Amino acid sequence: GWCGGGIYFATSPQATETKAIGADSSKGFMIEARVRVGRVGQADKQCHYNGREAVGGALFAMGYDTTSFNPGDGTEIIIYCGDQVEAVKRYPYGNCPQACTELSWHAGAQPSDVPSTCR
Repeated sequence: GWCGGGIYFATSPQATETKAIGADSSKGFMIEARVRVGRVGQADKQCHYNGREAVGGALFAMGYDTTSFNPGDGTEIIIYCGDQVEAVKRYPYGNCPQACTELSWHAGAQPSDVPSTCR
């Protein structure tokens, strides 16, 4: 990704439509996560801080453990430590029938609510 190796999050289910669009990307599941963002640095649209790239150790040295940036298609939040993810739910997305895709947009949806054709 633009901001180096990390875990990238969109800020809403709708915002994921323009993410993960590379040739080797797919949309099999949407993940709803509770994340401890910690100290967030705001980067420019190329994920630079004051014109310089800052990921990993350089980002931590600046006092941040999370980056927020907007590459032009919506804000992304990037964390660099897996232990910042506290809880995860996953919902079918993408190649499922329309009913499955619509269900995945509802924050209260439970895996047991998903039709078996979507699993």
